[in-house]
Amino acid sequence: MSAIGKAVKLCERTMRHGKADEPLPEKRWINLYDLVEDVSATLGFAERPEFTFKVDFDKDMTVLADPDQFQRVIMNLCRNASDVQGENGGITIRVEKEEHGLAHIRIIDQGPGVPEHAQETLFKAFASARSGGTGLGLSIAQDIVIAHGGAIGLENTGPEGSTFIVCLPGA
Repeated sequence: MSAIGKAVKLCERTMRHGKADEPLPEKRWINLYDLVEDVSATLGFAERPEFTFKVDFDKDMTVLADPDQFQRVIMNLCRNASDVQGENGGITIRVEKEEHGLAHIRIIDQGPGVPEHAQETLFKAFASARSGGTGLGLSIAQDIVIAHGGAIGLENTGPEGSTFIVCLPGA
């Protein structure tokens, strides 16, 4: 029932995207490991024997974020990374946290890289670099991260894969 409730909320918010009625984040300290494991389960990474999904941070890592909204950010980034790789490949999520709480979350894939022509409009709504994509995933992720007072970007890309970085402030 919880998963269905989250799915309904996600659909409603996606349909409203761009209408400025996304609720403000209700931030609290959340366990990032649990959130990432939930994303992994939702995307079915465990059922893909040729696909590796690694979490490279402590199980007690916390970030200050709205749990539902931030799960959407991680979900969108992981889904995109998974889609460009197919059944093979992998994703690593690495986190570094500074003394004052600023978290640097990297989603690293082994995909083909982001085409140069797509990099300029990567976070623009309805601008998808891949066939069948809506072009909303990264745009929504950016809106959510900015509402949290953070930043998101493509840190690097090439034939060996891409790294997206999300920076979230602490208290």
